[in-house]
Order: sequence, then C-alpha cells, then structure tokens
Amino acid sequence: MLKIKHYADGSVERYKSRLVAKGFSQRSGIDYFETFALTAKLASIRVVLALAAALNLHLRSIDVSNTFLNGDIDADVYMEQPEGFVIGRRHIVCKLRKGLYGTRQGARAWQIKLQQILVKELQFRTIYSDGSFFV
Repeated sequence: MLKIKHYADGSVERYKSRLVAKGFSQRSGIDYFETFALTAKLASIRVVLALAAALNLHLRSIDVSNTFLNGDIDADVYMEQPEGFVIGRRHIVCKLRKGLYGTRQGARAWQIKLQQILVKELQFRTIYSDGSFFV
C-alpha cells in the first residue's frame, strides 16, 4: 500500500508505504490455526482511569511501531512479491517468519510475543478479570 503525503501547499512531503499480506486467501487449519487476540475491556480501562484519578497517579501509555512485525508466525505462510518490488523472477514467493499486516494470525502472534516478554521476562501478571491487562 502506497500513500503520498503532501504539504499544505500541495508539494510532496514524503512517500509512505506499508507491506500488507493478502490474508483473505489464507485457509484455516493450513495457513493459520488461531486468530483470537484479547482486547482490553472498556470496564477495565474505566477502573484504571478512576483509580489513577482517585490516587492522583500519572498514567503513561506506549505505542509500539510495527507491532505485527514482532510476532512470530507458527505456520508456513507464503506471499507473492509485492507489485513494483520484484527480485528475480515474478513467480518467486516469500516465506513469512514474522507477522504482517493483513495476515489472519498477525494480531495473535503479536499478543503471544508481548505476553512472553511481560510475563516470563519482566514478571508481570495478568489480572483475573481481563487477560489483556498486566500489572
């Protein structure tokens, strides 16, 4: 996917691109097995915000760039070379080792990787009511 970002005067600021896989062609049980990834419950977010306000705490959030590229794919997934970027012959394919935007299991692969780091390496725990909150 290619976008051209412009300045207010209409001149080109930069070219922005993102490699997106055609996940719609993946087949369940062959290219992926699980796609479920937890998301934070609104009630949990409200509790955290209320506690922070009541206890006069400061909250910080982080945004991880290219999150899907950090998750490891657990199945053999192949992708055609992107249009306009062909190395060798056109019919050569790429084997994905990491998650990619557009793959069915990309969000789950990232969540598993994040959980491994937070729980196993940094000794965080998930809360009982919401598995996507770590303390």
